Amino acid sequence: MSRSFHRSWLIGLVVGLAGSVHGRGARAEDKAMLDRIISNVASNETLYENIEIICSTTMLAGENRIPMNASMLLKKQHGVSRTVLQEGLFYYKCDDRGTTADGAPQDLSALWGYDGKTTRLVEQNAYANIYHGEKHESTCVLRPHLFLLMRGIRVFVPLSVFLRADEALKSHQLA
Repeated sequence: MSRSFHRSWLIGLVVGLAGSVHGRGARAEDKAMLDRIISNVASNETLYENIEIICSTTMLAGENRIPMNASMLLKKQHGVSRTVLQEGLFYYKCDDRGTTADGAPQDLSALWGYDGKTTRLVEQNAYANIYHGEKHESTCVLRPHLFLLMRGIRVFVPLSVFLRADEALKSHQLA
C-alpha cells in the first residue's frame, strides 16, 4: 500500500472517530478513547515546540485538471521551505517557483517572522505587511503533527486542538 493511502486511512479514522464522538449519542468508552488519543497527541506536540524543519516539495498537475482559466492553475511547482519554531517565536521562508497551465512563471516565495512583538511578512517579492503586537502565522508554517494534513486542509491550530472540535478550537489564538 502507498504512503498516501495509509495517511488518508489514518486521517479518516481519527477525524471520523472525533466526529462521531462529538455527535449526540456517542458512547462513553468512545469519548474516553478519543480523549486519550488527543491527550497523547497534545503531550507529543510539546516535544516539537522548538524545532527546525526543512522541506522540499515538487508538484505536477495531471492533464485532466486544467480548468477553463489555465492562468489560475499551477501546472508545476517546486521549492524548499524552512520553518524555525523557538520559544513561541517563528521564522518561515519558502522559495517556491511554479508554472501555470498556460506556461506563465509564478513566484510563490514567502518570508514570515514573529519576534515576540511584531509579525513581518513578504510574499512573492511583491508585497509586505507588518502586524504590530500580533502573531500572524502562515498556514504554510510546518508543524510535525500537521504533516498528515499538508495536502488539502490548511490548519493553523495544533492537531490536538483541531481534533477537539469544541470551544478549544473556537477560542484558540490561531483559529
